[in-house]
Amino acid sequence: MSKLKPLLTLDEASTYLAVSKTTLRRWTNDGRLACHRVGPRNERRFDPDVLDSFVASGVSDTPDLRAPTISGLSGAMKESEADLAARHICLFVGRHEVRWEAFRPFFLKHVYAGKPTIYIHSASTREEMMDRVRDEGLDPHEVIRRGLLTLMPAQDAYLKNATFTPEFMVAFMRLQIIRKRADNHPSHLLCGEMDW
Repeated sequence: MSKLKPLLTLDEASTYLAVSKTTLRRWTNDGRLACHRVGPRNERRFDPDVLDSFVASGVSDTPDLRAPTISGLSGAMKESEADLAARHICLFVGRHEVRWEAFRPFFLKHVYAGKPTIYIHSASTREEMMDRVRDEGLDPHEVIRRGLLTLMPAQDAYLKNATFTPEFMVAFMRLQIIRKRADNHPSHLLCGEMDW
């Protein structure tokens, strides 16, 4: 049986990776590097195996995730995948049925590239989303089984406490990013409806 390695403190992890503590904090804050939070002060602790995987994956060399937003759908559609990887796209649609058409090209690009999508629905139902995926010629159950699509109602996501707070929403999104990266998915799509 293999022996578990002890978790490293922030100081130990910064020495281990030969980077500053500030850089390490930034990587964990923007979701590039997973860490555990412990104690009443919520201190960071790092798994050495996760640090090794992080270095080997080259994620530390990716551009800053807090890149400027894309101003419109047509511009976003023309961007290269590398440019979109670190972007936040916000689309405003006037009618419920237009939502899928705006989301569709991004979703299909990710599915066919084998990259996962998390879709948080509010006005749309799970059944509607499954039908839309089926209309694209895809088996929604198979797409979900393969981990390429996670459908999550807003009540199970950032509205879990039955109320909206920006801090909880950001924390929830950050957690999803960290989880996907820990599952070896450095590139994924996270989308949510904001009808509430």
